[in-house]
Amino acid sequence: MPGFPEEYEYRDMASMARKISCELREGPVQCDLILAITHCRLPNDVALANTLGAVADTNPNEHGVDMVLGGHDHMYYIGRGVQSYEGEPFEKDMIGAEDDQQTYIIKSGSDFHDLSEVEITLSDPHPAPAVRRRTIESVHVKHHQPTPDAPTQPELKVKLDELMSHISKSTGQPVAITLNEWDASSKSLRTDESALGDFVADILLVSMEHSLRSCTDGNEVTVSRGHRVADCCLICGGSLRSDSIFGPGEITLGNLLELMPFEDPVVVKELTGQTIWDALENGLSSYPKQEGRFPQVAGMRVVWDSRRPPGKRVISVHILHQPYDGQVDESSNELKMKMRRFYKFAPDDEDDEGSVMVYRSSPRVREALQMDKTYRVVTRGYLASGNDGYDMLKQGKFIVDGENGQLMSTIVRKFLLGATYIWRWNQLYGQSEDVKNLPLNSSEAETSSLSLRHEQLLVPNQRKFSSRHPMHLSSFTNEAVKRAYNLSLRRSQSFSLESRPTLPETPRRSSSSMLNTPKPSPLFVDYSPHAIRNALYVASHEHHSHFDVASRIETQGLVNNSQDEEKSKLAVVMAIADGRLVDQARIKSDPRSS
Repeated sequence: MPGFPEEYEYRDMASMARKISCELREGPVQCDLILAITHCRLPNDVALANTLGAVADTNPNEHGVDMVLGGHDHMYYIGRGVQSYEGEPFEKDMIGAEDDQQTYIIKSGSDFHDLSEVEITLSDPHPAPAVRRRTIESVHVKHHQPTPDAPTQPELKVKLDELMSHISKSTGQPVAITLNEWDASSKSLRTDESALGDFVADILLVSMEHSLRSCTDGNEVTVSRGHRVADCCLICGGSLRSDSIFGPGEITLGNLLELMPFEDPVVVKELTGQTIWDALENGLSSYPKQEGRFPQVAGMRVVWDSRRPPGKRVISVHILHQPYDGQVDESSNELKMKMRRFYKFAPDDEDDEGSVMVYRSSPRVREALQMDKTYRVVTRGYLASGNDGYDMLKQGKFIVDGENGQLMSTIVRKFLLGATYIWRWNQLYGQSEDVKNLPLNSSEAETSSLSLRHEQLLVPNQRKFSSRHPMHLSSFTNEAVKRAYNLSLRRSQSFSLESRPTLPETPRRSSSSMLNTPKPSPLFVDYSPHAIRNALYVASHEHHSHFDVASRIETQGLVNNSQDEEKSKLAVVMAIADGRLVDQARIKSDPRSS
């Protein structure tokens, strides 16, 4: 088996089940009934139940199992042999169910979203020489869908409350605010390009810059300044779990651990273009089944066709060129602005909503994937070991191995931590009397105009700091903060032009230390490789205590509510799908593919 140690011996489930049936029914235990607990996809469970007699009117003279309790799939399914069902309707004609021969299969979803109450009626004892002492005459299934407010047994509640009180102190800490949903459902991640998959893959791709720049093997890894050092990232839909939707709103540490629970590190390998192509074919081979191997990528654009047979579905692969230029060109297509609604801003005397601008540089094709060329690929150690059918990824040389890699959850948390740090200082820059000294990388006239406008909103009693090296910040961190603020400032100015849509004013939180004058600047979010790179660097090089200067200085709130003050200090992020994984069979119905 791919990915298994050589000393492991694979044994067929059906043959092993028959052997165990003999031991349990004819041995000293003398079992009346055998339930098989499996971790298989529905087609495999159906085949197993048909083969082993877990069906209505089974032959009592044949060894096997009487019922299959299936896992792995995250959907709800009841076999067609069940005589009575009570509960919400479920999809009966899903892939694999066409071979269901009156099976006794119960698959109860995932994450306690569903619960099956099963009532079984058994036959009278069968006379010898029947190997099954009893068989199932009827099955009644009642489908429950627990909710957070569902009653809990008092004894269990005491234990749960005690346990969760310890856990929630750390895992309940918020780490970011997301503008849109993080859809971690299996259907989203395992059948199509996912905004959440893009978001995580982008972070992983950029996260390896420092490690790769410092790698040596006789020759240092050299890359032009400002460009990526890894070519692409390949993970799979199964890398992201929970089968839940998070946001819009607060994301906690617990959410990250739930999304990325695995303990294998992120690694980098040198792989040929042919190997990358073969890996993508493997990832796309099981569609439309919701297999964990389905790819989520960064740094490349993949065009495929789900109508083609497995192994021949990839049409083209292009490596993307996406430099850390940090430049905003009003006349180019590099700037994509997406307007989104966020918090409901509530001034003292009226209701209002604020608009959000998201900067995202458009990916540009660098080259078509060359089969004989070597590329640096970021992936999970799990896939690099050949699991989920990715046996081809065992090829190539490790540039960053498991010993030097980090967990996915750790990398994403670092990004959010660094982004929050930059976000706090971005707010402080906006309140500083030295804001007029910030270089804006624009014309002198524009600089003068923007500085004057913000100078009128100065906070008189706010702590002063140097625009060159404020407080304790390193030069790189200072540069990252200034970039974030400059982009925000320039975007605000651009959207104040008559040719741009009129945006609602963002109210300032009332405070004795702040002016009550509304600030006509919409919320700005930088979602670009440069911003990811800066956030990861800052997270690794700055002090992040809750008592640092950025936390102690009062910052401008996003909401006019004291209890949400801490939320205003969190990084604001957004997951965006940009059409990097295009299925030609669905291109007409998918606007992203254009």
